[in-house]
Amino acid sequence: MTDIQKTLHLAGKAVEMCLNGRPSLALRRFNAHRARLSPWDVARIDPQLRRVHRDAEFQGSRKPGVVTRILRLKPPFFEQEIARSPQTAWLFVHSHNGRYRQSAVQSMIIGDEDTAAQTALLQRCNDWVPQVREAAFDRLRTRAPQLSQTALASLVVFAVARVGIWQRGGAEALNILRECPLWLSALEEALAKQTNGPLVHVLKRQIVESALDHALNRLARSARSPFVRSAATECVLNEQVRWKSGYAKQWVNKPLGISRRVPIFKERVLDIDPANCAAVVRSGARDASAMVRKKIADKFIRDGGKEFSDEVKLLSKDSAASVRSRMEFFHRKYPSNMKKDKVND
Repeated sequence: MTDIQKTLHLAGKAVEMCLNGRPSLALRRFNAHRARLSPWDVARIDPQLRRVHRDAEFQGSRKPGVVTRILRLKPPFFEQEIARSPQTAWLFVHSHNGRYRQSAVQSMIIGDEDTAAQTALLQRCNDWVPQVREAAFDRLRTRAPQLSQTALASLVVFAVARVGIWQRGGAEALNILRECPLWLSALEEALAKQTNGPLVHVLKRQIVESALDHALNRLARSARSPFVRSAATECVLNEQVRWKSGYAKQWVNKPLGISRRVPIFKERVLDIDPANCAAVVRSGARDASAMVRKKIADKFIRDGGKEFSDEVKLLSKDSAASVRSRMEFFHRKYPSNMKKDKVND
């Protein structure tokens, strides 16, 4: 049983025990598993948790011992009980009842390392009930400036890739997080240290602006993800960033009315120090990932690689066939380099 399945199972037990007036043990077990979930897992199980809440309340209402408890704790009585217990609030922030969610958002304790609770708060900023959204935005405006760099780093990838495209309140929630003083340093830390998630997508969305230009050299040389190193290396070597801004209509056969969509790209020139570019070439030629080494070979094909004879020799004997084939083309394009290498040998 996975962590998500275990969390859903424990959530059903916890809701039933809360309605029956004995929540402590079930809530502790649920919160222990909930705290281990990533932001992506919390977003994935949120609709499933609403169904768990609905089914548990329905099944509980059919049990004679629970009927009086449920009838007595209908709103606003049960909302007051949620407000008195932060552990109950962590559970009912995913409830199918909007009043329960609003009360949970207002009363739950959001720790600095509690990524699951922070993600749940972001989700409630996109809630379909206006009162829940307002309560979530009030908590987020208060809580966001207090987040540490580590806490923000665990949220930035999810926030940029997922929260920013939510239709109800995602853009406003993302803007609140971006106003945090540690947002930029947390974003750099996430791109440099994390290996899972749509990191390249996040990087390409952020380099539209110049805020991350100073970090591209560091990401190209020392990011843990080979995909991030490859994308940052391409930006540094080309001395420009390029992103897709939309689509245009291109006619294939205008008399017959046949057309196709083609992407539109925009570019922005970077001011790269030649010393930094040379350092990226030398480190990229020795990178563990063939994706990065291919970018270095492509640069040699474009520019000749006269200043990097050691790197040219190294890539010519590369273990990856895709890199060797590029270097074979490089030697055919610049035969003088091959003659010099033979003389030196």
